[in-house]
Amino acid sequence: MLSTLILQPPVRLVLFSLTLQDVLVIFVSFNLVYGCILTAGVSLTIARARVQGLYDALCLTPSGAPGINWAMCTGVLYRRPGFIWFRLAVLAVSSIPAIAVLVHFIFPLTAFGGLLLGRSTMPPAVIQSYFRMLLDLTYALTLVVAFYTSTVQSVILSILLGMLTSVSVRDSSARIVATGLFLLLQVFTFLLAWIFSLFILPAGYQVFHAQGWLADLCEPLLRLLFFFLLREAVNLLLWRQLAQQMNTEAELNFALAGSGV
Repeated sequence: MLSTLILQPPVRLVLFSLTLQDVLVIFVSFNLVYGCILTAGVSLTIARARVQGLYDALCLTPSGAPGINWAMCTGVLYRRPGFIWFRLAVLAVSSIPAIAVLVHFIFPLTAFGGLLLGRSTMPPAVIQSYFRMLLDLTYALTLVVAFYTSTVQSVILSILLGMLTSVSVRDSSARIVATGLFLLLQVFTFLLAWIFSLFILPAGYQVFHAQGWLADLCEPLLRLLFFFLLREAVNLLLWRQLAQQMNTEAELNFALAGSGV
């Protein structure tokens, strides 16, 4: 029973009886559905404050536009009881499979450790099976890490887009624009990661003649690194754009207040 569990493919090892399609549905759902809801909520809250004439007055407080926007975003997050359950669900879906995978790492690592120390001998077929197990576990662990990090990055992305679009679109249509941009950026990052994994990375392996067990183990790690850095770069660009917009708006509000307008 134990050996059957260990030798299962990485997706079944991490999420038990789920197929690859089930994993992708869960992955995309957590990254899209809640992100769209959060983006629309943030942008609509700020847009309503603008329509009601409260936003400009609140921006004159010592915290300024950045502090007011952050306060509104925090209110949107914690005013929804589903946010707590969402965080718990993300932790459960991430931590439980990750712990299971890390436990299973003991078997191939122990086998290879005994082989390197000369305490045991194994035929080539057994060594290959243990290496295949180690590679499957590496893919499974990177899948779990990618799920957790991308979900956190999606929440940050939705908040940034909600604030950024509310600066440009000052009515209730801001939530439509924000949700559309969120979906567009999500599809863009997933598509680029897919192109990198299936085309760019294999081409790089061929150019540099990367072969062997170490190259195979580095492949899922490089995919995860590219996916993480790509989404971090998108969030960083949005943050810089938002900071620029907020500073401009804060200076404008200050000038208007000083002139008595």
